[in-house]
Amino acid sequence: MTDKNRRIAFTLVELLVVIAIIGILIALLLPAVQAAREAARRMRCTNNLKQVGLALHNYESNYGVLPPGGLAGPSTHVYGISWWVRVLPYLDAENIASRCDWSQGGWVPGNKSAESVLRNVQFDFMYCPSSTLPRQVSCPEVGQTGYDQYLQCPTYAGISGAADGNLPNAFSASEIQAHTAPGWGSTGGVLIAYRAVSISEITDGMSNTIAIGEQSDFLSPAGAIPSPWTTSSSPCAFGDCRSDCGHGFPMGPPRQSVADGRTFNVTCVYHPINFKSTTGYGIQNNCGPNSPIQSVHAGGANVAFADGSVRMLSESLDINTLRCLATRNDGMVLSNFGD
Repeated sequence: MTDKNRRIAFTLVELLVVIAIIGILIALLLPAVQAAREAARRMRCTNNLKQVGLALHNYESNYGVLPPGGLAGPSTHVYGISWWVRVLPYLDAENIASRCDWSQGGWVPGNKSAESVLRNVQFDFMYCPSSTLPRQVSCPEVGQTGYDQYLQCPTYAGISGAADGNLPNAFSASEIQAHTAPGWGSTGGVLIAYRAVSISEITDGMSNTIAIGEQSDFLSPAGAIPSPWTTSSSPCAFGDCRSDCGHGFPMGPPRQSVADGRTFNVTCVYHPINFKSTTGYGIQNNCGPNSPIQSVHAGGANVAFADGSVRMLSESLDINTLRCLATRNDGMVLSNFGD
């Protein structure tokens, strides 16, 4: 056979070498690709908080105060509405919010107009794109129907203040019993139950006071959340310990005459950032008032300050510094506490 007619091809050894080189290149590139994707998701999470922070300011421009962390329900309905409901019109969701009769409260099984309007509606600004938590309520309320997999659960919570801890200046905080969960409650923050806070009350400075914190990760290895709930279980028993407690974003506090203590969709800072335990004080049961600021992002969690700025706070941040940042008027003006 002449050289002209000889077939040119890879030997088996050469082919294996090429495949090995390609595999090594993919192994080297994959972490970089994953890191780039996570960076993009983290940026989207930051933009979500900026959007919500801007909504708080647009609300303040209209009403002269920031939205209440939650308002009590009318006399015929035990549970009221959260701060999320108040800011929906400033998040391009007026067409949805206006179709709900919020005089029926924020407990959706008892508010049929909201149940029909909000079914399967998802707001991207309420959900961190890195999170693997359920986007919607995944467990029906005990004894209720038509409340499964329909209502969005946010991965961001309002900050109502902080526990006193060992700080020299006591905050407006006290130990409370929130239904079946003892913990710390506070009215020293920006988004507090039952009343609105004005900007003039934030004497520590808008850029030194956290308004909203991230809650985008499980507090324990993710498990299958059972459906329906039993009387002895809640999403937090399976690692999902967000401050809406599986009730969705509209849920607000009860009437003050009701011996309940839960506030929903706000948290009082007690634990450090990225504290991960379902049995921590003020976290477990239904519904702990001290669900931590924590995220699925490595090294810290995003927060929105009262001035609308967003920063990633390190999980190594001193707990007393974090508690000061969660309080609007403790006289502790801080710097160099985040990215």
